[in-house]
Amino acid sequence: MVRTFDAQGLRAGLKRQAAFPMVVLSALFAVLAAGDASLAEPTHASRPPRTQTAQPGASLKAVAPSKPGSSVIATPAGARTPAAAPANVSAKGLVWQTDINRAMKMARDSNKMVLVDVYTDWCGWCKRLDRDTYTNAEVVKFVNAQFVPLKLDAEDGGPGQAFAEQYQISGFPCIIMLDAQGKQKGVFYGYRKAEQFNDAVRQALQEGA
Repeated sequence: MVRTFDAQGLRAGLKRQAAFPMVVLSALFAVLAAGDASLAEPTHASRPPRTQTAQPGASLKAVAPSKPGSSVIATPAGARTPAAAPANVSAKGLVWQTDINRAMKMARDSNKMVLVDVYTDWCGWCKRLDRDTYTNAEVVKFVNAQFVPLKLDAEDGGPGQAFAEQYQISGFPCIIMLDAQGKQKGVFYGYRKAEQFNDAVRQALQEGA
């Protein structure tokens, strides 16, 4: 059998062979491209970062640190936080004087003694007295009936500090009772619950007499 040369068939075969690598390469490029796209995705996209929560409709705001070294925290805007009340007014009507001379004059005019609460800003028990004891109705009634209440910061760099040094106050809170001329009549240190406070004052006055 004599074979004849098929030039047309040869050309078609060469085209198919040349096209095969291109198809394979195109498929390979497509797979690699898909892989690159998946690797480029952030790994945390399926897990959103934890965030602080607030009341519905409230936004978060930063509160500046009050002491060196303390951290900034986020609290809900509009959340109920203790307001900074004037230094001489309690939540339920006990009025604290902050000027020594004025308190002494008031004591002389009303024939009362002066009850001095000597505190510091860092004293936690001082804050508990303000919050739990000095807001009690019986304590307010007792103090107002017999004393002119006076609050002094022992570390104010001024009159409060001078007072603490003059009366040799060694701890906080310190409750000291003075007559209208400034003579010490009684003193005690430390926190007292509301139901203990009035008796603690009476006992200090008896011991100081």
